[in-house]
Parts: sequence; C-alpha cells; structure tokens
Amino acid sequence: MGKRGPKKRSREEVAASLSRVHAPLNSFESETIIPADPYDPVKPNWLSPEAAQFWDETLPQLKEMGIHKVDTALFSMLCQNVGTYVWCQRVVREQGAILKHPNGHEFPRPELKMAADAEKRAKSLSEHFGLSLRARQAMNIKLMRRPSEVSRPAHDRFGFD
Repeated sequence: MGKRGPKKRSREEVAASLSRVHAPLNSFESETIIPADPYDPVKPNWLSPEAAQFWDETLPQLKEMGIHKVDTALFSMLCQNVGTYVWCQRVVREQGAILKHPNGHEFPRPELKMAADAEKRAKSLSEHFGLSLRARQAMNIKLMRRPSEVSRPAHDRFGFD
C-alpha cells in the first residue's frame, strides 16, 4: 500500500511557495481611517439615518460629561434602538396607529410594539453611558453646562413638529 496524502516538503520548499503566493504585508496600500482621538469610536456605516444623527449629536455630549472611552458596539446598539424608535413614531404619526384589514377588523400597527421594544432597549443601554439622571448620579458625572445648552429637545433633533 502507498502512503496517503501529499508528499512531505522541506521548510525551504514551503517558504518558497508562500513567498510566491503571499505578498509582503507592506506592499498592499489600504485606506485606514484613523480617528483624531484614538478613543473616538468610528461610526458604523450600517446605522439608519436617524441612528446616525443620534450618534453625531450624542457622542460630543458624552465627551462633555467626561466619558472619552466608548464601547462602539454598545453605543451603536443604543443609537440603532433610538433610530428605530424615532422611525416607528414617525410612521405612526403619518399613517395612524390603527390598521384596517380588508375584512373590517382593526388592529394596532406593528410599529407600536416595535417602538415600545426599542424604547425599552434604548433606556437600558443609555444607563451604560450616563444618559439618564439616575445613571449620572450613580457614575458621579456632572454636566459642565446647563442641560438646555447641552441638547436640543427631541422634536427639534428629529424633525417632529
């Protein structure tokens, strides 16, 4: 019986084959985004427009409160939940809270449940970043400016009348 598998190669043969297949690491030109602050999280491109707006407006607030290191994944989840909540509220406002089935039955829009779930998750996640009074007190964070100067009301931020 013969031996199974490929013929064993020497180290020199393996190194020679790898050098032909794999280019040196420094030969590839890549576009790397380096934030101005090494702790600045990079905004993910998959965020909804409402979530991206919340990201852009809230990240500076966190820095003003002295929170400079942010868990990007957790902060992205917070922003996306806020974005989902805003989107659902906009749909309900524009199209009404009740859907009518062709057979005449009426039932609440699914966006109402989606908004309630997103609100619950956003409230829970916001505690990690000191975005509620209770969380700031627990974290001993003091606002450097009056709250009216730090943020605009939600109806201004998201285009609600």
